[in-house]
Amino acid sequence: FMSQTRKNRVLVVTDLDHTLIGHERDPENKLLEEFKNTWLGEYALNGSALAYSTGRNKSMALDVAKERGLPRPELMICGVGTEVYAIPQTLPLFEWWEAGKTLELMPEWRTKVLNGFDRKHVEDILTANFPKFELRGTPEDDPYRIPTAYQMDENFDAGKMTLQETLGEKYQVISSGHGEWKLIDICSSEAGKGKALEFARRELNFEPGETLACGDSGNDELMFRCNGGYGVMVANSLPELVEAMTGNAQEGLPLTQGKTFKTRHGSIMLFSSREVSAGIVEALQHFWP
Repeated sequence: FMSQTRKNRVLVVTDLDHTLIGHERDPENKLLEEFKNTWLGEYALNGSALAYSTGRNKSMALDVAKERGLPRPELMICGVGTEVYAIPQTLPLFEWWEAGKTLELMPEWRTKVLNGFDRKHVEDILTANFPKFELRGTPEDDPYRIPTAYQMDENFDAGKMTLQETLGEKYQVISSGHGEWKLIDICSSEAGKGKALEFARRELNFEPGETLACGDSGNDELMFRCNGGYGVMVANSLPELVEAMTGNAQEGLPLTQGKTFKTRHGSIMLFSSREVSAGIVEALQHFWP
């Protein structure tokens, strides 16, 4: 197929599970192939850049990159915006994941997220006062966040608020997922998917208006706060994200698939009519026709 290289360069920062990767919504990777063809044919050679931003830890992110054949990104952001790895552009476009062992956390990022992050202090507070927040994960797999799981009950919102107040402003409490268990990550207030997106933008030298953030769940909402930036919430977004973005929308109207809206943070969002990676293609075509 013939494709036209685009004039505009774009930084795409995308969540993996149920955004770029459809799993049961894209069992044969057809939508992912559509994204890959669009990206490699129209954007990859014009100075555009790709960053993956996932809740997965590094080894799990590399596993799924290999399993789905994801194209080489410039950056890989893991552990809900707590780890940022630069992917050497000398690595092959595919098979880049084989170099996983050699990927090092970006030193500028490590300094930022470790500033004031005291794992033992947080774990002690959780164990003593917040037993409903069950500790998960290990310091090896999750060096800059403390993953916990909470079995849902009517005290969740109040408990999360009290936990945030107890930990203070050096930390942030990020929740995602729906159903019986919520996943709650505690990390430095300098980390998280929103702060990591800003870091990626500066490192790779893109303006907000050249940036597209893509997501489907609660922890992606922080990526949609970039003043002057663009975002897409894919058609299959979880109710928690739709609710949060309805609250953030300037008009406060119910959101409609296939329509754009402005947020009170100054970003411009598309609620795509297509699911998972097809929604990213839809956004690229919509914002940069």
